[in-house]
Amino acid sequence: MPALRHASAFSIELRPDPGLMRLGGLAMAAAVAALLAALASHSEAAHPPWLPLWAWLALAAALLPPAALLGARLVARPVARALRWDGQAWWLGHAGMADERPIRAEVAMDLGGWLLLRLRPRGSAWARPRYLALGRAACPGQWTALRATLYAAPQRDGQS
Repeated sequence: MPALRHASAFSIELRPDPGLMRLGGLAMAAAVAALLAALASHSEAAHPPWLPLWAWLALAAALLPPAALLGARLVARPVARALRWDGQAWWLGHAGMADERPIRAEVAMDLGGWLLLRLRPRGSAWARPRYLALGRAACPGQWTALRATLYAAPQRDGQS
């Protein structure tokens, strides 16, 4: 019978990933651009004859950069956290604070350089999951150890 292997203790401070921030900014800017395009071409009420095309372009130029910035900040905000495996359970808290909570961490998607984690409170199988997107650029020195620990750490339900 092969010896059972357990993942050793591991801790990482999660910082915003530049690629995910760019993706969030691009998605928000695309949403605003699509809304402006729909308004500009929808009907005569939304596109009166006194409002020329250059005005729509000026409005788009004024709204798209703040929308992109807002999208990037929304993606980056929830990532200022610390994720820790103590050998028995996963813990998630704010970086530099003592507010850790036990969680169940599962890999929902693995793209090599990016991970999507599904997080649930420990001992609650019915709680709504939260998702955390991580990228190699946010923690290049610990990326391999993080992935190895995520796959090697046993998942035990019902523990508190």
